[in-house]
Amino acid sequence: MKKILILSILTLVALGLLASCGGQNSEHTHEFGAWEITKSPTCLAEGEKARYCSCGEKQTEVIVALGHTPGEAVVEDKVDATYDADGRYKSVVYCTTCNEKISEKTHTLPMLKHTPAEAVEENRIEATCYSEGSYDTVVYCKDCGAELERTKHTIPMIEHTPAAAVEENRINPTYEKDGSYQLVVYCSASGCGTELERTTHTLDMLVHHPGSAVIENNVAATCTKAGSYDEVVYCLDADCGHKELSRKTVTIPVLDHTPAEAVVENLVNATCTANGSYDEVVYCSNENCKVQISRTTKVIDVIDHNFADGVCTVCGEIDPDYVKPDYSVGLEYTLNEDGKSYSVTGLGTCTDTDIVIPATYKDLPVTSIGVYAFSDCTGLTSIEIPGSVTSISNYAFNRCISLTSIVIPDSVTSIGNYAFYSCTALTSIVIPDSVETIGEDAFEYCFNLSEITLGESLRAIGYRAFYCCASLTSIVIGDSVTSIGNYAFYNCTSLTSIVIPDSVETIGEYAFEYCSNLSEITLGESLRAIGDWAFSGCTDLTSIVIPDSVTSICSSAFLYCYKLVEVINKSSLNIVAGSSNNGYVACYAKAVHNGESKIVNKNEYLFYTYGGVNYLLGYIGDDTELTLPESYNGESYEIYRNAFSDCTGLTSIEIPDSVTSIGYATFSGCTGLTSIVIPDSVTSIDARAFEGCTGLTSIVIGDSVTSIGRGAFYDCTGLTSIVIPDSVTSIVDYAFYGCTGLKDVYYTGTAAEWAEISISSNGNSYLTRATRHYNYV
Repeated sequence: MKKILILSILTLVALGLLASCGGQNSEHTHEFGAWEITKSPTCLAEGEKARYCSCGEKQTEVIVALGHTPGEAVVEDKVDATYDADGRYKSVVYCTTCNEKISEKTHTLPMLKHTPAEAVEENRIEATCYSEGSYDTVVYCKDCGAELERTKHTIPMIEHTPAAAVEENRINPTYEKDGSYQLVVYCSASGCGTELERTTHTLDMLVHHPGSAVIENNVAATCTKAGSYDEVVYCLDADCGHKELSRKTVTIPVLDHTPAEAVVENLVNATCTANGSYDEVVYCSNENCKVQISRTTKVIDVIDHNFADGVCTVCGEIDPDYVKPDYSVGLEYTLNEDGKSYSVTGLGTCTDTDIVIPATYKDLPVTSIGVYAFSDCTGLTSIEIPGSVTSISNYAFNRCISLTSIVIPDSVTSIGNYAFYSCTALTSIVIPDSVETIGEDAFEYCFNLSEITLGESLRAIGYRAFYCCASLTSIVIGDSVTSIGNYAFYNCTSLTSIVIPDSVETIGEYAFEYCSNLSEITLGESLRAIGDWAFSGCTDLTSIVIPDSVTSICSSAFLYCYKLVEVINKSSLNIVAGSSNNGYVACYAKAVHNGESKIVNKNEYLFYTYGGVNYLLGYIGDDTELTLPESYNGESYEIYRNAFSDCTGLTSIEIPDSVTSIGYATFSGCTGLTSIVIPDSVTSIDARAFEGCTGLTSIVIGDSVTSIGRGAFYDCTGLTSIVIPDSVTSIVDYAFYGCTGLKDVYYTGTAAEWAEISISSNGNSYLTRATRHYNYV
């Protein structure tokens, strides 16, 4: 119908055009060109086409709408079915030409159904002597795993298993009353320990056994009073404290007086200006008498002046003929044991601030400055020592805070301990070639001592000899020195360089620690050992050469040497660099070993073999969780002292069965550790092994450990429980001191075996007060 209407319209238009054209020129016949589409049709809208005559006449026609062309149906908005609800989706048809939706229909997906699997058992708790057990049977869906059904079942309690009776609460009998004890039977089942039976037994009272009479409270008779004594009978048994059973007092008659030799009393010595006197007194010589029989007063004539150093020692009068010597007067002297020489032992009456010690006293040589001779002489500013002196004793100039200079003569061979301790004003000193030994703490706290020269005969620099000499900028060590003691130059912060001569064989612990400006160190070719922390904290040190003579470098020898970038290692040691708390060299140094250069990476374990024993010295890296190697070169090893001490970031560590012992202070100060298991291969836990591990809450000790060392868990305040095996035979002093949180001790043995452990009473109260669980598995 629509097409017919369009054709009719077109016909009428054509006729009109013809009429019009004929009206203008009846002879003109339109000749139209080709059709041109002026409006394209769509699926729903008509289009249009036109053509033209040369006269300009236009002829148009309608182009019929194309209509939709359906495509295949597609799925949209799909929701999958579940075990709880139906699913759904839409099937939609679109026009392939214009993509317009032509039709839409919604479909339903039916809900899924569960498929039950066979029931399984879960949450099983075994029954014990003191509680029922239980378990669940659960049915799950085979397809989705959802729990479909859960049934709880009860397991009846089991019966107690009586152990052998043990004795408790024993009260020994006395001589006044009976004693008693109790026999107790406990359940021996693991984790139970319930008391099953308790019976009380009586121990008969003890009976006294009289001994022979003894004499007591003997009061001797005197010339004026009768004496007496007691005849006493005691029980022979030590258990009763030898109780007194009877006492009888016997009187002793008075004695006659018997004169003794005369004695001197009330002595008043004669002086240069007055007579003296004394009494001659005769007493009765009978024991316990002392009655005076006679008394006679005698006169002592005046004495002559006794001048010493120009002053009378008796009256203080000045000798008019005295000429003052060129040495200090009034010093104290002590005759030496050889009887042929003297020592200066004190200031005496001398008030000089600039002391001059004479070479002789009473015609004998002065050979020594005695112990504490000038100790705490705070006003002393200088002292001159004669060439006769061979030794400066311990504490000789201790705390002479005003002493600015001193010359030690070539005769001196030894300087004692604390000889110049805390002489804070002393700025320089020359140790002559004659000196062979410098004692411990000899120049400790001489804060202003900036220069010192050591003699060529010196063999050893003692313990803390120059401790905290903060102004010391340089020191020359002679070729005779063979050892540098512990802490010898500790905290000498102004020291910039040091040359260790070839004669030195050992450098002690902490010898140059915290010498923060020490940038150059030359080690001698005879050096064998560098002690713990020897150069720790030498923050300006950039390089060092290890000679081939070195056989050991102890823990943390170069710790905190942050600028150390090169280690030239000529020895056979495996020198390792790293930022470990116990690395040989701190930071990331370049190690040169046997001519080959390498940068040592982090995450390395440090091992050392000595005397056939392998030791783990520490770890290089910043890992917080560690699993120690199973072995070293296929063999077991021990964890060396301080290996992980103060590694506060360490949160867990796994110790393998190859480890045989945990050394001194191995994990001390590891505050981040929360728990640890010690394997059965370990036989001993050394002193301070876990001291200060405040974060440690639980620990399991392996079945081979026999002893827990002094202070092993000292101040582990967070420790709440510990498992101790029945292999342990001793727990020494302070092993659990400060473990305030310790509540439970799980012991793998019996109560009787626990009683056999030797547990020190010093510092272990938190262990002994904790609740013990016997027969723990």
